[in-house]
Amino acid sequence: METTLANTPSTSTRQFLVCCLRAFLAAEGTRSGTFLEEQVDWNSIIHLATFHCVAPLLARALRDGCPQAAPASVRDDLTAYVRSLSSRSLLLTAELVRLLKRLEAQGIPAIPFKGPALAFWLYGDPALRHFDDLDILVRQQDFSVAKSVILSLGYQPKEPHVHHESFMLARGNSEIVVELHWNIMPEDFPLRLDIKGIWERRETFSLGGAQAANLSPEDLLLFLCVHGARHWWLRLQWLCDVAQLIRRYPSLDWGRVIEQARIAGGQRALFLGIFLANDILRAPLPPELEQKVRRDSHTAKLARQVKWRLFEGPLQLFKPWKRLNFQLQLIDRAWERLSYSLQHWFDILTTPRSGDWNSLPLPDVFFPLYYVIRPVRLVCKYGPRAASQFFNRRKRT
Repeated sequence: METTLANTPSTSTRQFLVCCLRAFLAAEGTRSGTFLEEQVDWNSIIHLATFHCVAPLLARALRDGCPQAAPASVRDDLTAYVRSLSSRSLLLTAELVRLLKRLEAQGIPAIPFKGPALAFWLYGDPALRHFDDLDILVRQQDFSVAKSVILSLGYQPKEPHVHHESFMLARGNSEIVVELHWNIMPEDFPLRLDIKGIWERRETFSLGGAQAANLSPEDLLLFLCVHGARHWWLRLQWLCDVAQLIRRYPSLDWGRVIEQARIAGGQRALFLGIFLANDILRAPLPPELEQKVRRDSHTAKLARQVKWRLFEGPLQLFKPWKRLNFQLQLIDRAWERLSYSLQHWFDILTTPRSGDWNSLPLPDVFFPLYYVIRPVRLVCKYGPRAASQFFNRRKRT
């Protein structure tokens, strides 16, 4: 997956891609061809769609609405790229079904989310959603047994995270990564979704010919909004998921979604997600809810930041301090914002990173020393610069 673009795409290029996505999600509009009246930079369009992980949706929108609009070479390149994604999607889907059957045989309930499960549930076709790995949620008390099942299938453990562990399996010329979760949100992030309720409200659906569990539409919507907001809505793919969910489930229990968001302290994150899906991709909202969301000043402020980056600013991963500032604005309660900020900076100052052991390689037995080395290294690296900036400001005043 690309994380940056060599050149910042033009506003017209971004708007063209959004118009194609609206057409696909609404199953209308591409046939009119109105957005093809201007000259299109097809290379920029393809690169932008790849960056946003929506190339399959772009290809389908063009195929169904205006198949001759793009030059033959562009259509061929896009088709080849989407076909390669589709081949991997089918491989991952088959592997997910295999894993779920093994877990079921051991009496372990599991909920696949994101990846193939989301592709099947929202789009009905794994080829229409770009994904790179498999995410499986199990109950915390089942985690150790589920981990053993995965390891017994030939997977090798990767670096653990705060709310899941990753495993990798070499399959031919490719690798399959499985992330086994006991929670669907990081434990260091203050927006806590109701994990007990998620298990109680789970539903079943058909996944590649097998029955699998999934989050309820209301739980999935809240998760998608929190997940996208945590990552500054960097990918249009995530907004497409929200818009598609809203369209596919017009009878969503909005009262329950809003109440769950309020309890989790994530109402701002929810409002931001559905506002963007409505404003950018024309996802339909109940009139009262749309008015409420659009009148919310916090939502409007956050939405401006996201839309500026999507349509005008540079498309790149944002700096850590900007990411923290954005995430803090998502948190409803002031004391949780303060707690998260303090925790974040404490972690930066004390938790060893790759730069620490790269700067001073030590034998494993001396790893605890990195907890002392890291703050010293940061002071030496940034201290002189901070002091210089401080004294320069004093001189100017």
